[in-house]
Amino acid sequence: MEVEHYPVVVPLFRPVVPESIWLTPEVFGRTCDHLPWHLVLAARAAVLLLLRMRTLLSLKWCFVFPKQKWAQVERVHQKTKNLFGFALTDPAIEVLRELRAFQRQQWEDHVRRCARLKIATRQDWDTEHVFTWKGRKIDDCNTAAFQRALRLAGAPEGANWHSLRHTGATWGRFGGLQLADLQAVGGWRSIASVQRYAHIAPQLLAPASNLIARDMPRLTNPSRTLSEDWDDPLDFGSDIRGISGGAEGDRTLDLRIANANTTETPPDMASENKRLQETLERLAGDALRGIIWK
Repeated sequence: MEVEHYPVVVPLFRPVVPESIWLTPEVFGRTCDHLPWHLVLAARAAVLLLLRMRTLLSLKWCFVFPKQKWAQVERVHQKTKNLFGFALTDPAIEVLRELRAFQRQQWEDHVRRCARLKIATRQDWDTEHVFTWKGRKIDDCNTAAFQRALRLAGAPEGANWHSLRHTGATWGRFGGLQLADLQAVGGWRSIASVQRYAHIAPQLLAPASNLIARDMPRLTNPSRTLSEDWDDPLDFGSDIRGISGGAEGDRTLDLRIANANTTETPPDMASENKRLQETLERLAGDALRGIIWK
């Protein structure tokens, strides 16, 4: 039997890693305004606990310890296949209490309905899992209702339920969370997995940057002094459109490119362009007439 051989395709460039989509507190609040109550609680828990959707939905009450303020997830439900424990903050405990009350309310509604219809209550009512709907474990939160809430809230295109995990990680970075601590809180396998959040809140690296600038000699006789509020033409916070350099635009600032968007051309550049154009026209005319000076 002849075996067909297919050529091995080796990519010449590294694949582009998509950027993490996260929600601002305002967008997250508007999203919750368009969600049913059980998805509101699940969304808040996803942001606070940094758990993946499947891991979050597999959480059981027997592994939740609110008095000790911690909980854990079985290793079979973790992507890393490791037993994972995490701390419970006060907002997270508040969400868990609301979930408990929500489940109790749904059970009482079910009992009253069965009494009114004179039928037996369900025997398969799930009291084991934390996230349930009418006595059944929730299997998916990235539903049409959640996608509709994202659209109505004005969320970025491509946002989904996993964006809530990125949202919690991003909020943590803005709050001062270091990458090593973020890895431990979110249960990432390696520090490389959280490098996607390294660009957020770079001011956290100010102590390290100060070590570099420690031995830098001070300027002597500076030509000018910037005001404290930086309210001058050299304000670094102004809208500078002309950045030249690499693909990410992270190299040298070119003032000529920065001025290209202005309506008025500098006089020296205009005269230089005019002289260059005249020279090119003269050379082109000489070439057409066959007069080439060596």
